[in-house]
Amino acid sequence: MNLEQHLRASNNRPTGFDYLRVVLSIAIIGWHTVLVCYGKELENQLWASPIRPLIFFLVPSFFALSGFLVAGSLVRNDLPTFLTLRGIRIYPALAIEAVLSAFLLGPIVTALPLNEYFQDSEFRSYLLNVIGYVHYHLPGVFLDNPGGRSVNEQLWTIPYELECYVTLAILALVGLTRHPKKFLGLLCAVTLFILAYQIYYSKFPPASARPPGRMTVLAFLFGAAIYFLKDKIPHSKFAFAAAIGACVLIFQFPEANYLAPFPVAYATIYMGSLNPPKGLVTRLADYSYGLYLYGFPVQQTLAHLLPQAREWYINLPLSVMCALILSAISWHFVEKPIMDRRSKATKFVQNACAPFKARLGMRS
Repeated sequence: MNLEQHLRASNNRPTGFDYLRVVLSIAIIGWHTVLVCYGKELENQLWASPIRPLIFFLVPSFFALSGFLVAGSLVRNDLPTFLTLRGIRIYPALAIEAVLSAFLLGPIVTALPLNEYFQDSEFRSYLLNVIGYVHYHLPGVFLDNPGGRSVNEQLWTIPYELECYVTLAILALVGLTRHPKKFLGLLCAVTLFILAYQIYYSKFPPASARPPGRMTVLAFLFGAAIYFLKDKIPHSKFAFAAAIGACVLIFQFPEANYLAPFPVAYATIYMGSLNPPKGLVTRLADYSYGLYLYGFPVQQTLAHLLPQAREWYINLPLSVMCALILSAISWHFVEKPIMDRRSKATKFVQNACAPFKARLGMRS
């Protein structure tokens, strides 16, 4: 049975993707408890330990999952609509999170007088997060936290996520997404080129407790490629086991990290295409982006306000509960209302782009 046939059995809406969205979001919060509670040294030690493959898998898996689902949006919509929908999905919640951090969280926990806080250049720079230009620090905030001063370390992925959408849009514009085998071949060629370049010039990504950003972009694109080839790719337990084995092996060697995106993408999409029973977890799926955005600031705030509770088994459940509340508010009062009105935005963009689409011969 191929992947497309397997997806059809669940009306193309398997619950596995919902489970993955929630589990990956919470797992990333769990990994961050190490940095938040104990500092960079222990984080680096664990990153170099035998559990490295499990930790390394999390963010590329998130990107691969996104690539598969976003590719479906690209197929269903024209290019301007696709990009508009991506902007609507990403920016409003990101903007609200950045504004709340700067105007509410910062003034509450800063060690500086408020007049100095608001006049500091770090405060103005932090507001650039609203447009995806990432800054991590607010003046006088989290000065004594074990994990450092970063207000929201997780925002490091946002520029790469935007890069994913732009790259996929360019590949669609030149027609590669309509030729899935060529699309996949290009990704394999780019992967091998990067690997050969690194080996020849000995220019490997600097050691840090997170995957290389461009590797996550490749994971996204391989996820998209699997969507485009879903009628050719098997849904196989053996292939899934082989992909997991490849990930475990590859993640042991930093020099080989760029070989991981395809097996990560296959393993992720295999799990996502499963259809376990609906339950509490699936009802929380819409909150996954909010969990991703609010998890780290909540963790840092708890570490600041409750220094006696800087233990992972305390920080994790408290952070997840608080982040879930903020995520629910974000979904019901920001994300969902805007998504419900997306047709107006897409219609406006379609009308504005109509003359250009006609000249370029783009489909409507």
